[in-house]
Amino acid sequence: RAPSQQGRGWVADLLRRAALDAEPLPPDPADIPPSAPRPSGPVLGNLVGEVSRAVDAQAYEDAWRRFRAGERHVFNRRLYTLAGQRTFEDLRARYQRDADFHAAVDRYVGEFEQMLGEVARTDRDGSVRSGYLASDTGRVYTVLAHAAGRLD
Repeated sequence: RAPSQQGRGWVADLLRRAALDAEPLPPDPADIPPSAPRPSGPVLGNLVGEVSRAVDAQAYEDAWRRFRAGERHVFNRRLYTLAGQRTFEDLRARYQRDADFHAAVDRYVGEFEQMLGEVARTDRDGSVRSGYLASDTGRVYTVLAHAAGRLD
């Protein structure tokens, strides 16, 4: 996509559209576990595809493996593609300055973490939890939680 007239690029355009009352894009049902919280509404609904594509798949899997093994500070710039690094920075800045976005991110991250906690009680081998985190909504959770400073 060509940069916007304001010179801020496609991510700024995406975030601007997400803030409007536009109809959110439907996520791909094949990528979402049935009971996972879904980012929706005018604030987060349009971010699913863009955020999930911002993540480098191999680095993502490695970061979660290391995190589950007890290592800390594994969620960093290496988690993202080159374009994804800009997406992450834009999301982090928006989280810090936009109260509605901040509240929506906190709500989504909280719901996702609650769901992961419920799953953990019966998921002896961690496969269900891993499935949630590997889904597009899990990637959105990871990026938003990272942008909010919850995975540092």
